[in-house]
Order: sequence, then C-alpha cells, then structure tokens
Amino acid sequence: MKTNYIFEKIYVDGINLNLQAKNKNALLKEMFKGLENNENIINKEKAFEDLLEREVLGTTGIGRGVAIPHAKTDAVKDIIITVGVVKDGIEYEAVDEEKVNTLFMFLSPVELSREYLTILAKISRFCQSENFRKKLLECESKEELIDLIKSMEV
Repeated sequence: MKTNYIFEKIYVDGINLNLQAKNKNALLKEMFKGLENNENIINKEKAFEDLLEREVLGTTGIGRGVAIPHAKTDAVKDIIITVGVVKDGIEYEAVDEEKVNTLFMFLSPVELSREYLTILAKISRFCQSENFRKKLLECESKEELIDLIKSMEV
C-alpha cells in the first residue's frame, strides 16, 4: 500500500536550514535550487515556472511564520518535498502579514491530486502547532528535522 508520509517524500539533500535570500522570489529560487537534482524532476524550468504561477494565484504564506509553496505539474514524476528555514524571517505576503521563517516546498504530478491534497493538509495541520513550529526552527540538522516530522506522523 502506498503511504502519504511526508517524511518519505522529503528530498533530504534539498533541505536548507539556513536560507539566505532577502526577498520572496529569491527565496523561492534558492529553495528550488535544492530540489533541482532530484531524479523525480523531468523539466526543471517548467517545474519552477508552475511553482511561480501557483504563487500568482494567491500567496502560499499561510500565517504563523509558515509558507507552503507548492504546485501540481507534469514536470515531475512523483511528489517531492523540501523544507527551508529563514532564521530572521522574510517578507512573504503571508495572509497574516507576518514574516515567514519556515517553508515547505513541494511539487506533485497532476494525476496525484488526492495525495497532493493530503500532504498539503498534513503540513498545514502540523504547522498549527506552536510547539512543532518552535521545534522545527530549533533543528540543527537535516536528520533532526526528519525525525521531528516523523514523530508527527507515526
């Protein structure tokens, strides 16, 4: 049976616990750079373009310092997720107008709509927890971050 565990879909090499970008577009570019070498990406340019197009529809800054830039695209073979942290926060046009310091970026094939929605809902639910958000910002390694997410799922 196929699972929708977030930790199984995270591209560990793409995790960045110290993003340096100073604006939203540069931030999305910096995060995407971490995904570029993932074998599930068929077309890098199209995948990034679809991500930016989704952002134009409405901000993915969901509030409480969290953004979930995401897109359904035919430029990927499977769902891939990465996580990023901006220590000082960054202006992101979030719904609560607060700076964003935690980002979950993910791409999904168009045909995996159900899985896409499940993952989006799970990430949103995790991020409702102040304790989860605080612990995520305190993670000092990619492994620690994966373990934190795993602890929320299993």
